[in-house]
Amino acid sequence: MRISIVGAGAMGSLMAARLAVAAEASTPGAVGSSATRVDDLLLYGRPSPHLDAIQRRGLVLVERDGRACTVPVRASSDPAGIAGSDVVLVLGRGRRAAALLSHP
Repeated sequence: MRISIVGAGAMGSLMAARLAVAAEASTPGAVGSSATRVDDLLLYGRPSPHLDAIQRRGLVLVERDGRACTVPVRASSDPAGIAGSDVVLVLGRGRRAAALLSHP
C-alpha cells in the first residue's frame, strides 16, 4: 500500500514516524495481507528547514519513557510524489489545508 501524508508539521511527522516504524517491524503475512502493508510512505510538506532536516536525518521519535529512535522517512515538497497513492492523509491546519495541496 502506498501512503502519502500531506503536512509535515507535528501531527504529520508523528504519523509518518509511527507508520514507518510499523512498516519496518512488519513482515509479509505478519500483519494482514500484502494489500494492507505499507510498502511506500511519503511525507509531503512545504519547503522549509524542518523538511530539509527530515530529508537529511529522518525523524526522531521520542517515546513517553524517554526512549528515542531516528526513523528514516521519505519527505518531499514536490506534490507530484502524491500521485498514485492508495491513501492520502491530510494533517494540516484547516486554514492551511488548501495551501498544502497547491503547487508552490
